[in-house]
Amino acid sequence: MTTYIADHAGAINIQSRNLRPIHIGAGMCELEARGLEPDTKAANSLSTSHVYADLRLYHHIRNEYAGRASHVAIMQYRRMFFLGKPYFWQKSLKAMNYASLSQSGGEVPIDVKSRDEYLAHLARLSDRVLRNEIGSADFLANEMSFETLNLSVEQQYIDAIKLLYPDQPEYVDAWYDLRSILERMTSRTVVANCLDGHWGYFNNCFVSSWENFVRYYDFLFEALDGLAEYNEVYRLFGYLAERIFGVYVTYSRLRVSSRAILRFA
Repeated sequence: MTTYIADHAGAINIQSRNLRPIHIGAGMCELEARGLEPDTKAANSLSTSHVYADLRLYHHIRNEYAGRASHVAIMQYRRMFFLGKPYFWQKSLKAMNYASLSQSGGEVPIDVKSRDEYLAHLARLSDRVLRNEIGSADFLANEMSFETLNLSVEQQYIDAIKLLYPDQPEYVDAWYDLRSILERMTSRTVVANCLDGHWGYFNNCFVSSWENFVRYYDFLFEALDGLAEYNEVYRLFGYLAERIFGVYVTYSRLRVSSRAILRFA
């Protein structure tokens, strides 16, 4: 088992056989490798490309850890799943609603000062813990719904992206191109059910077996390879991947256990 953290700042100094913070992000784009394990090992590293965002971590894991992990937990330095027993963190857990950590959807805000304590806990976890966390599911992920906002996954993406990048229509153009690609890879019905529905899986974080990670990786990058004309659009593929995951698990008829995300300030 290995827990991988997308360490955008290259600042996490806790590492073990079971915990690997990988430096990806803006610093790498400036060719300033930092941290305990910078993503510079693979010849075709994606860490110098802004467009892939958190997916640079997927690429690093796939290239560097094949045959070395049976299960993977993929998280970020600001967003993590709570894994393992709560007793080690009793005081901190008492200050928040621990029950909400195991409920579907949403995020639980946590003081950033608690992060290193939690990372030390992750460093001690075993492969058995991850197997138990996944249980009978294929993935553990963060499910969210926009039903109360009366928004579909597609409309939420378009509204959010227009707010963030009002003068860059390529973000919306890429969405419709992706939709066509996914229809060819799966079916029009599957894509409509997922993207015109209200729910999805966000944050690009999940826990799975190595085999399920690789199958999703292959599906995801096959879809993104069809969008090569957008390879310079800032963080685009990271945004799209958050919506692709729901299509993938629906098409593949996989079981997903939903878990809230710890959001560190």
